[in-house]
Amino acid sequence: MVREALMEKPINEKALVYQFLIVFNLPKWVDKYIVQLKEEFADEFGSFPSRESKPHITIAQFTYWIQDQDTILLLLQNDLYRFKPLQIHLNGYDSFSWNNKVIYIHVDQSEDLQRLRAPFNHIKQLYNYKAEDFFIVKNPHVTIARGLQEDVFEKAKKVYLPRQYRSSFIKSKLKVLRREVIDE
Repeated sequence: MVREALMEKPINEKALVYQFLIVFNLPKWVDKYIVQLKEEFADEFGSFPSRESKPHITIAQFTYWIQDQDTILLLLQNDLYRFKPLQIHLNGYDSFSWNNKVIYIHVDQSEDLQRLRAPFNHIKQLYNYKAEDFFIVKNPHVTIARGLQEDVFEKAKKVYLPRQYRSSFIKSKLKVLRREVIDE
């Protein structure tokens, strides 16, 4: 019965599509450090597209129909309430070179972070999402700079990847951000 209700879509109505971004916000002292890193990066290499984004750790991102919002949030709440607070370990710098050139701080994998994927996989399966419409992070990280030009990316890797950084903190709450998807 729940599945049938989830699958209903409006007929002959303009459907509103939204996107959820599920994140861990960072403690203030880590947030302040990341903002400082972004400023230093801009001073050394120039501006970059993600300079003004608020530091966070992305857990999942997916689109949904507005009429499914309350049900999705309820399902996530029911699945996530069992989770105990997570110990998050930030450990060194790294980079992604595919698609968007990214310099980031690595988040160590843990069993707790692995288990955190289950509630999102549940939603993905229940709604029959295609892989391209539902992203569950496999390599958690805190972005320093994203969308870099190739030459800047290569120079920044030489500066940041040898650096050491370690920190840890406990997180007990996820933040759900929502935005309307404009279909043109």
